Amino acid sequence: MIPKVAHEVSQWLIYAEDERKYNVPMTLVLITHQIVSLGDFDAQSAKLILRDYKPSLMNYVAEFIEACVKGSESSLIPIGLLKHSIQALHRACNTKDKLPALGSAKDLGPVTIKSIND
Repeated sequence: MIPKVAHEVSQWLIYAEDERKYNVPMTLVLITHQIVSLGDFDAQSAKLILRDYKPSLMNYVAEFIEACVKGSESSLIPIGLLKHSIQALHRACNTKDKLPALGSAKDLGPVTIKSIND
C-alpha cells in the first residue's frame, strides 16, 4: 500500500467519528498487516468509550476483542495489548447501568481482565 494512503486509512480508522469504520474483519486485517497501530487503536477506542459510552462503539470494540481472543492464528492479537480498551469497557460496565452494548464484553469477563494482569 502506498504510504500516504496507509496513513490516511490509519488516521480515519483511529480518529474519525464515522460508524462505517466499525467493521471488525477489516480492522483485524489493517492491524495484523501493521497498516494501523494497535496501540493507537487501543488508546483512542478507550478514550472514546469513556467519553461517550456510545453503544455502537462499545459493541465494535467488544467484538474486536472477542475476534482477537477467538480468531484464527493469523489474526490472533495478544489480549494484553488491548488493555486500555478492556479497562474502558470494564469501567463502563461498572459506571453505566444495563448498557446493551456490553453483553459480549461481560461475556469475556474475568478471563479478559485477569489476562491483562498476567
